[in-house]
Amino acid sequence: MSKNSILSQLPMDLGDNLKLRFATPDDTDALAEFNVRLHEAENVGPSIRDLMSGDHPTCKASDFTVVEDTQSEVWHL
Repeated sequence: MSKNSILSQLPMDLGDNLKLRFATPDDTDALAEFNVRLHEAENVGPSIRDLMSGDHPTCKASDFTVVEDTQSEVWHL
């Protein structure tokens, strides 16, 4: 299945109350914190915030995806 085919199916129910969806601006802080932990680099947070801000010329919040627990609104990594 091509990448575009998968993206066209979002949001996607993954079962077990999990949903794969495009990120929104409301996800910015959580995604920035996640990427700081993942990359073990504090300087990643501001970069993620910039990419998701809506002011970046080539990237926006919906270029990111998250897996959300629909019962607790917690992300799963």
